[in-house]
Amino acid sequence: MPINLALQPLEQLMLNFYRVDISMYVQVGELFQEVVIEHVNSRRQGRSIIVYLRKHCGPFSDDNCACHIVDRGNPFGRANHKVNSVSDAFAKAAQYARQAGTPILNTVLAPENLLPLGRNAFACALAITDDADHLTKSVEEVSALRSNMLKEALMAQLQKGPEGIKLWNASPNGELLVAGIDLEKYSFKDKDLTGIQLSGQDAAEANFENATLTDATFTGTNLAKTNFRKSMLDGANFSRATANNSDFSGASMKKIFSFEGSFKKCKFRDVDMSDSKLEKCDLSGADFTDAKLNHFFLQHCSVDEKTVFPPSFTNFTGLVWKGTGTNPYVDVAALSASAHCDNLDEFIDYLHDNLDESRMHKATAMLKKDRFQLFCEVSDEAIHGVVRSQTDADLVYSCSLNAKGHFCCCSQNLKLCGGLSGALCKHLLVLLIGMAKVGSIDYSRTALWCVASKAERPKLDKPAMTAVFLKYKGAQAGEIDWRPTETIPEDYYSY
Repeated sequence: MPINLALQPLEQLMLNFYRVDISMYVQVGELFQEVVIEHVNSRRQGRSIIVYLRKHCGPFSDDNCACHIVDRGNPFGRANHKVNSVSDAFAKAAQYARQAGTPILNTVLAPENLLPLGRNAFACALAITDDADHLTKSVEEVSALRSNMLKEALMAQLQKGPEGIKLWNASPNGELLVAGIDLEKYSFKDKDLTGIQLSGQDAAEANFENATLTDATFTGTNLAKTNFRKSMLDGANFSRATANNSDFSGASMKKIFSFEGSFKKCKFRDVDMSDSKLEKCDLSGADFTDAKLNHFFLQHCSVDEKTVFPPSFTNFTGLVWKGTGTNPYVDVAALSASAHCDNLDEFIDYLHDNLDESRMHKATAMLKKDRFQLFCEVSDEAIHGVVRSQTDADLVYSCSLNAKGHFCCCSQNLKLCGGLSGALCKHLLVLLIGMAKVGSIDYSRTALWCVASKAERPKLDKPAMTAVFLKYKGAQAGEIDWRPTETIPEDYYSY
């Protein structure tokens, strides 16, 4: 049938829609590209028909189009060819398809009521037979067929070494999404996957034993219960990966990096993690027995009583205690030996050197920005006080720190301050620095208490916190003589 006759009913139906996309896969080597006809019928801007070829199938791939005829008026910025009629569109689409590779007619996709006509129009434009009785007919079936084709082609690349990995890595997220890639329980044992990018994939319980994964990217990947035993992972990126209960025993993990990765209950026995950096990672229950941790950098990483490090590892300054009981990674005695402070500057310098720098920065920033009325009680055994919220004028915090290092900060409803997270929060530090400024606390003694807090976790003493709030309430009502210390921002500009 001549293409113009085949297109007449299709063109009439397309005019009833604001936008219609009709597309078809083209096999190019081992993978696929997608030729697309985009028909827009706008009351304001009139009719627009463009044809383009995606190098990769699926959404979010338009920046990788293969054709190079650019319509400068196209708002999407992709390479395309603008035509004047549906007939010209299918002729141009057929030209792109033939130039790219082998057209696959049974992958033609269009709205349900236009699918047979769209497939027939492609068949006429390509001068091939549309054997409709043997071809997929519904949108669901075409979508499933496309997904399976993409999945088989992409998964095959993972078995082909470096060249296959290059093709896999070149696939945008949209193509992987359409393919429905699922690596859960998949076996990569002994495979060379150097440089592979598995960001955002689900590879839970996959088997990477003895695989080569040098410079691999696992950003945001689900790696729960995954087997990495004896694998080569040098230079890999595990940022925001979830690898809980995974086994890395015997793996080489030199120069790896992870930001906010979760490695709860992981086995790192006999691994080499030299020159690696973990930042804000969860290492609760992780086992590093016999691991090589030369120049192993930890920053704000969570540990608990079940986390195990080799005896040779002593760099615990970047750990955040999340366990129960006393923190075994803090040498309070050693830190206490240097806790002699003769004046305010020495006191603040000591806090900067021995407490979380980011929290110190937040506390001094608060003092530089606003005036505070600090209600505080100081004794030989403890410091109690009240600090208002910087973001909510009606919210105040009760803070406490005692000689044993026990500390707490909570709101009026006795909810722990969200900024505690295992260490002195900014409200407590504002209270301590503010009272130190006016000489109301002993610098050395308070420094010792701050050091002791590093071995503890916050404990909510409800009766004590309630008593502080009641006294504050009485002071506000004029019933109790409890006068505040007022801070002035200018006093803290140098800190």
